[in-house]
Amino acid sequence: MKDDEIQAVLSRSIIEITESTVRLHKGQEYPSGILPKQGGEQYRSIRVGASSVVKGSIVGKDIIVEKAESIQLGKGVMAPGTEIQGSINSLGDIEIGTGSWIQGGLIASGDIVINPYLLNLKTPGHVLIDGGVSGRNVTIGDGVVILGPVIATEKIEISNNVTIRDHIS
Repeated sequence: MKDDEIQAVLSRSIIEITESTVRLHKGQEYPSGILPKQGGEQYRSIRVGASSVVKGSIVGKDIIVEKAESIQLGKGVMAPGTEIQGSINSLGDIEIGTGSWIQGGLIASGDIVINPYLLNLKTPGHVLIDGGVSGRNVTIGDGVVILGPVIATEKIEISNNVTIRDHIS
């Protein structure tokens, strides 16, 4: 197989898009946001694979950002975790896995679950939300850092050692 054929195979495997779902495979870098391009696409379920990067915001129905894994990117270079360089906006629920950095807020009409910080030297364990969090029920795991307000229309559950920069309501 030639180099250009290998590149074609790899580029096809980065993301899978159907009428109802979008799946970014683990350890991948997506060059833009995952946004609807036509009517109805805002209702797709979106799954961002472990230790991936999305260079933009995400809009969909139910959105899952998988927990980071120990993925080697090159000789001696490990993936730093999962990174979303924008906000996540959901018409359903949002789940954020351990080892994630969201460089924007989280807004959901459903529930939001942010998994706890894990101290494991082999995989990234941080959870940092660089913006506000707003949903119906918001659950925040141990050690999560949120640099914005947290708002829930029904219930907020906050675990131990959580940092929230602004108010909670």
